[in-house]
Amino acid sequence: MIFLNIIKVIGIIILVIILLLILILAAILYLPIRYRIESRNMEISGKASWIGLIRIRFSYSRQKGPAAIGKALWIPFFEHPSSPDQTPTIKDSNKKGSNIKDSNNKESNEKESNEKDPNNDNYDFDVKNVASKSRHSKKKRKKTGKIKKIKMQIQKWIHVFQSNRNALRKCKQTLFHIIKVILPKKIRIEGTYSLGSPDKTAQALGIAACFPIGYRNNWKIYPDFDVEEAYFDGYIDIRGRIYLYQIVFPLLRLLFDKECKKLYKAVK
Repeated sequence: MIFLNIIKVIGIIILVIILLLILILAAILYLPIRYRIESRNMEISGKASWIGLIRIRFSYSRQKGPAAIGKALWIPFFEHPSSPDQTPTIKDSNKKGSNIKDSNNKESNEKESNEKDPNNDNYDFDVKNVASKSRHSKKKRKKTGKIKKIKMQIQKWIHVFQSNRNALRKCKQTLFHIIKVILPKKIRIEGTYSLGSPDKTAQALGIAACFPIGYRNNWKIYPDFDVEEAYFDGYIDIRGRIYLYQIVFPLLRLLFDKECKKLYKAVK
């Protein structure tokens, strides 16, 4: 009886651990990662968070440069810039100075030897000509060999792509799906801009008017045709969320697909 009770307790503990792992995995896959990027007067700041447990903040300005910090709960796990640059030590400078002295001594010794042997000029000239010709021929051989290898690789890739069109089509569909998942859901833009000339400014406004995303998000962009310098003065707000299951499951389908496995082997 005691042995059976011990087995029951162990089984319950194992089940609890398995359930906790399943809950953690489900939370990672189905709870979204939210991100937001803001820009005002060419200064950028943003943040990304997962349930408030993991938070990342970053910023960029022309004066201070890039900065970022990441925290798990309240514990930072990375920070940029972390510490000021270390100044070079005295030992390094002494080593550099000794290297410079050694190189100067070598150069002076070579000059002295050349000055002492003036009769060897013709011989050295002939040797240099022979060495340069041999080097030139070796370079030509290397170039021809590289060109042949590149041609062989191109032919191999063409054959691989032609024989695995269905796998490439699936990879392309998965890639576009992942890009669609990552792209922001809301983009808000307000401000005035100029591209330096009225023609370019009007062209940019016409191109922006062709995309319906501007009408959906109520973009308020006003062109400035009077200024002859390119600038943007305004506010940009980008928001989105990423569900990891929408990325992980399609990738797993690709990994276990028979046609994709053939493509992986061919690429290797």
